[in-house]
Amino acid sequence: MMAKKELAIMHTMIAVRDNSKSTQDYFKQLIAKLLRIFDCQLAFGLEYFEKTGDFEVKATNSKGVLKKNDYELIRRISKDCMERSVPIVINKTKPGSAMSKLMISNFLSVPILSHSDCVGTLVLMNKKSGFTKNDLRFLISISNQVYNGMVHMKLFDELEEVRTKEKELYSLLYEKEGKKSTIDEMTQLFNKRHFLDSMKNHITLSEKNLTPLSLIMFDVDHFGSYNNKFGHEAGDKALKDIAKVVKKEVGADGEVCRYGGEEFAVIMPNTDVETAGKVAEKLRKKIEDLYDPKRGDNRKVTCSFGVAQWEEEDTPEFVKKVDKFLYVSKEKGRNAVNVNRE
Repeated sequence: MMAKKELAIMHTMIAVRDNSKSTQDYFKQLIAKLLRIFDCQLAFGLEYFEKTGDFEVKATNSKGVLKKNDYELIRRISKDCMERSVPIVINKTKPGSAMSKLMISNFLSVPILSHSDCVGTLVLMNKKSGFTKNDLRFLISISNQVYNGMVHMKLFDELEEVRTKEKELYSLLYEKEGKKSTIDEMTQLFNKRHFLDSMKNHITLSEKNLTPLSLIMFDVDHFGSYNNKFGHEAGDKALKDIAKVVKKEVGADGEVCRYGGEEFAVIMPNTDVETAGKVAEKLRKKIEDLYDPKRGDNRKVTCSFGVAQWEEEDTPEFVKKVDKFLYVSKEKGRNAVNVNRE
């Protein structure tokens, strides 16, 4: 049965993985945790690159203690560890050795293994009381978790690279088409022309990269009555206010478009339907709270939402599907979000 401390360490390693934004960030957070867990002075996380046949220091806290030239010694320890395929524990470095000259009194090095192949190492140095068998056992367990974390973060890095390329592509498309031809003059959102072009591109990328793509569509409830009651100028202001709050809330996670009249669309790449549904609910509440009766504003604006995830339809069929769920929201009383979870 796994000891409580070891179980707590494993949970910590999972949290480090889940809270990291890149491989570099993962190793940086990992080193900070290792220093606390093992109460040592120095820690290194290295990754092995088969192409160069060498190790690269991904993260360390040794700045100001060791110089970059001294990292060659750390790489040699890692290579020795890789060749042996076993951990190395030295609790007393030899006087006059390269280690002792760098004020390193002891160290523990453990390989990060993928089956029998070494993909990196974890190196700890200068623990006052020396490294114990329990330290060795804990670090081996952690190294197994680190391999899983590295795989996870590599996929994350690749996804971020795809997203960066997507942004570059859309930036080029945006410049090519021209701002005026793709922006709705009243709301300053993307217009229907941009929406249709962008949906086509997003569907192509989603199909190619096997990433989710969701669409939120919503329109203003009883907008004709609102115009009749408060005037068209107030109606235009409501559309502008809605556009502003939705654009701010969605941010860089999606593209907000005015589809036509009082109807809007939010394209959400790399987003599954559950997440998009939560975004839609936040938008619904933000719009509902736009005008506050407590401030003497007796106007009331609400919207009905439909949300669905792309499932290999073309753009017209996808829009039609989302629209269907939008109108279910209206049939159920309006000011609601209806998500396609089929």
